[in-house]
Amino acid sequence: MNGISQDGNGFKGQQRCTSCDELNDPGTRFCINCGAPMVESTANDVVLSQNARLRETLMLGCCILPTVLLFVLIAVLMYNSEIPLENPIGFTIFMGFYVVFIIIFALVMILYILWLYKDGGKVRSFVIVGDVLRITTPRQPIFQISTKEFNAVNIEKRENHASLFKRVVYIFQFLVHGEVQATIELEQEREFTYPMVRKIMRELYRYCNRNDKEFSWWKRRKPRA
Repeated sequence: MNGISQDGNGFKGQQRCTSCDELNDPGTRFCINCGAPMVESTANDVVLSQNARLRETLMLGCCILPTVLLFVLIAVLMYNSEIPLENPIGFTIFMGFYVVFIIIFALVMILYILWLYKDGGKVRSFVIVGDVLRITTPRQPIFQISTKEFNAVNIEKRENHASLFKRVVYIFQFLVHGEVQATIELEQEREFTYPMVRKIMRELYRYCNRNDKEFSWWKRRKPRA
């Protein structure tokens, strides 16, 4: 999970994180930039990380490319003399309003995606190394708890349909004998993508099984292994 800096870009003995390429001081257990572990993981450890840069690019492409193709189609319809138009003035007015609508819609979607993935290039990580569970995201302070401080994990899901776009938040609760010791809320897409949230749940479920800890979630059934 780490490498010693040999390129002269850092002090002698500094370790370079293999997840984000950041230099860390010798003996650092977790990367100061992305939170990835700087020690070799074992079979009992969980190490997951991702960034949302590719997803941001793909979603922007999904908005921009259809818009460009639509403008090409409109240009063909308006300037191809072979297409019969019974009311050219009315058609032109309609297409004008339609173009304005498409432009506004595309701009709103692009701005929303840029806001949603404002920190898309920054690494998010969920790791359990030794007796430390650590969650690092760009929008929240680092969450860390000792695995000795909880004997059960419960995950709740909260959906908000009041806004223009559905907002989904996963609430991770770490408990001892039914009492919540620590909680962290992770918003889908802004913190981790949906597939990564599912992967975190599966790995956390397996970890709890291996270490005799209880695991439950909002559907009251076990996630698919």
